Amino acid sequence: MGWVYIIIRTFPFWAIPTAFTILVGYFNARRRNKRLPFYWVLVAVLLIGASIFFLIKQGHLTAVPAAHSIFTGEDPNPR
Repeated sequence: MGWVYIIIRTFPFWAIPTAFTILVGYFNARRRNKRLPFYWVLVAVLLIGASIFFLIKQGHLTAVPAAHSIFTGEDPNPR
């Protein structure tokens, strides 16, 4: 259950690179005249859109303390 928690809490930090990888692979395959289903582009767009929504709604504040310090410049563990 710990891995599921980590995957959900760090969603935008792995979803955005995964979406860009899917898009690059899709367009490279199209350049080689291979037909891939268009739903790969839709999956990538949904991942990017959901990640941006997560960050707009300030999800990074509760996701990972390191991300909070990157976005705000504050120390995540003040003494």
